[in-house]
Amino acid sequence: MHIHAARFFAFRNLTEVRLEFREGFNILAGRNGQGKTNILEGLYLLAMPRSFRSGRYMDWVAAGAERGATQCTLATAHGDLDLALHLENGRRSWFLDDRKVGGVADLSEHLKIVFFGPEDLKLIKGGPGDRRRFLDRAIYREEPSHLARVQEYQDLVRQRNALLKDFGYGRLPVGLLESYEEQLLRRGAELTATRARLTAALSVEVARYWAGIQPVSGGALRLTYRSGYCFDPTGMDAGALLAAAEEALAGARSGDMARAVTSVGPHVDDLEIRFDDRPARSHASQGQIRSIAAALRMGELILWRQRRGEAPILMMDDLSSELDQEHYRVIMAGVRAHAGQVILTTTTPEYVLQNTEAALFHVNEGRVERDAHEEA
Repeated sequence: MHIHAARFFAFRNLTEVRLEFREGFNILAGRNGQGKTNILEGLYLLAMPRSFRSGRYMDWVAAGAERGATQCTLATAHGDLDLALHLENGRRSWFLDDRKVGGVADLSEHLKIVFFGPEDLKLIKGGPGDRRRFLDRAIYREEPSHLARVQEYQDLVRQRNALLKDFGYGRLPVGLLESYEEQLLRRGAELTATRARLTAALSVEVARYWAGIQPVSGGALRLTYRSGYCFDPTGMDAGALLAAAEEALAGARSGDMARAVTSVGPHVDDLEIRFDDRPARSHASQGQIRSIAAALRMGELILWRQRRGEAPILMMDDLSSELDQEHYRVIMAGVRAHAGQVILTTTTPEYVLQNTEAALFHVNEGRVERDAHEEA
């Protein structure tokens, strides 16, 4: 699987851009603010329902334009596929081989992307919500229906909180609350089990990848799933997990009724990241934190490759400016060893091109030109 060609029309500052990528490394080079990251974002939105950037999807269309689009031709083992996102009047429409489909999940069945950018420092330094999103997006890559299940669970939590608030402390019959919680518990137990399984598998691959970085970054890296139900779900079957979740919610019910909030469940899960058996966010250096974030993303990629027999497309946004040369060298060695197609942005292409054969594209004010050097 690799992106053979891409087209952008009135997408942010990309008025009309057509690109042909190679199967290996592809470098988008240029000064900051020229549109390099817009290219990555446009492709990412053909595989994921939300951007890696904040903001509204209405802003994806270029200023002054009525409509915009991002498209790609994906080469697969079964032939080429055309994937497209059309943007018009604040609405989004997705197309597969020129046939309108229900949503991006229909495209993500085919296009798999792992994205690594500066915002990934939040995986270590940010709050639990950043790490939950990391787990959920990784699961979505294998199960496109997963994010809909997450949304359903979040809706159920909000409904329970509203019920607690509307009735007020002491006025809500416990029997009514218990009957209402049945669906919440089932969906919550499913999310807990799914996230815990991913964490267990991911921790193995991250540790293996970290072994190649350790000579430069030092320290031992460990991932642990912290369940929002306040118990360790590892090794539990579905029945035992559901029963434990029910017990946890029942134990918190009195306090929840007093505060009108649901205090236990997967909406307060966390992925604990420890460096030398201490919290990475407070005990790792800036360079080590960046390397840990890279290890998490590469663990994602390696795990998918093992399970499916091919690597997802790796997109890297301005990694060379985030790392010193030694850390960058060992991380890129791992990328070359494990990744398939790579599309990355940089302000210093000469830094990236060391020991790397790549297609080089120069991006300037939303226009893109391909350098002929890589064919030499």
